[in-house]
Amino acid sequence: MTIRALRILPPLVIGRMGGADEPVVSYTLVDDEQDPLGFRRIAAQETFVVDADSGAISASYIPDQVDFKQGDAIRPVAPFLELFAELSDDTLVPVTLGLLTAHGLTPADVQWRGRFANRKVVRRTTDERDAVAATTAWFSDHAQQRLVGACENFVDGAAGIDFGALRYIQPTEAFPAVRLRFTPAKGLIYGPALPDAESADPNVYRVPPERRIYNTTGTTWYGYMVPLAIDDEDPNYPNDRAHFVNETLPASLFAIVPPAPPWLHGNKAVSRGYFDDACDGIVDVSLTLPDGVRLETSARVTSGPPAIVPDSLFVRTLADDLDQALLGPDVLAGEPDAVIRARAEDIIRRSHETVRFLNVSVMNGNVVRGRPPLSIDTMPAEEAYDTERLERPVMSEASVDTLAVMALHQQVHAALRSGTAPWFVRVLRQPDQVADYTDEGRRKMPAMMCGADNSY
Repeated sequence: MTIRALRILPPLVIGRMGGADEPVVSYTLVDDEQDPLGFRRIAAQETFVVDADSGAISASYIPDQVDFKQGDAIRPVAPFLELFAELSDDTLVPVTLGLLTAHGLTPADVQWRGRFANRKVVRRTTDERDAVAATTAWFSDHAQQRLVGACENFVDGAAGIDFGALRYIQPTEAFPAVRLRFTPAKGLIYGPALPDAESADPNVYRVPPERRIYNTTGTTWYGYMVPLAIDDEDPNYPNDRAHFVNETLPASLFAIVPPAPPWLHGNKAVSRGYFDDACDGIVDVSLTLPDGVRLETSARVTSGPPAIVPDSLFVRTLADDLDQALLGPDVLAGEPDAVIRARAEDIIRRSHETVRFLNVSVMNGNVVRGRPPLSIDTMPAEEAYDTERLERPVMSEASVDTLAVMALHQQVHAALRSGTAPWFVRVLRQPDQVADYTDEGRRKMPAMMCGADNSY
């Protein structure tokens, strides 16, 4: 059998940032059939130990427990990408030492490359000099390849932003599979090259001197001004509306000079010039066969914050979006009823877990402990801003309690499991009911979301 194509599996991995030296061990979530809506059990799985010097897997074990912190530091999630080969008989098999040897190849014939970037700032400023990018050369050794993000608008001599590292795991007889590991960054903040006295406010984060790397001369991100509504009468703001063409996200999503939040202070937002070390990337791999044919494939890599509720899942995830993009919104023809029912039960369960995580009274728009609802990013508040109407809670204030709403989800889940007619379908929001601001429309599920999900 000959190798005719390469595949990296999984084709998308998400690393989670953390400052600890040791990554979190492998684990999965296990359901309790006796308590189907209870917290999921975190169960350790087979975990590889990578030797720091050789880059080879030195051991494999199942940990006694899963620790998400090492001292005071959060352990990162450092995923592996595994290389597979599509053979001439249409089978897909792992690329291993044995497979390489059988084709007259060695691990050194496998070459990797990483292309990573953080484009959060350039998306706002539209200045390509604000793009932070890190690209490695093709490599086939087993040393760590640091991903150092460079940017034209950084000051001369700046060390750049550390996006983490890639490592080609050395195959061995004990662990022969060809793998690459991505270790994400620590989750640090970088900022403008300003002296320590940049702010007299002790509540404002001060970037350490070694991470003050953004040039404040002739650049736009430090002091970048974005009004939530264009004010043609304010001489401090540009009147060129083309300046705001790319402004598709609320200014409250980046750190601004006090006072904040901007919507309570004249809708003005002035950037403090911060960067973070999150990134997205493409990992390429190539293999040149003895006959000179070069095979290549790629996979997607991204990094994000730690999972702060690791024993729960939320009502909507990236996996759901990918499934819908690939398969469409409809149930597949001929899909077994048991599969459909299991997926429906899973959605109800994840809804329950989402509610359990929230302070529902706050999200409903209630006054909680004297805190006015307009100061919080909630669905009622966003509706008030969008429609210039007075803020009003979604549900009756007296009826909204986290435990009571969780009990309602329990009833729905029990009804679904028992085969009872699904009475709750009428309260689900259909796609053509977006922005229905009637009382009935506002109470359709999912309700009381925030941020980008607030428009009903």
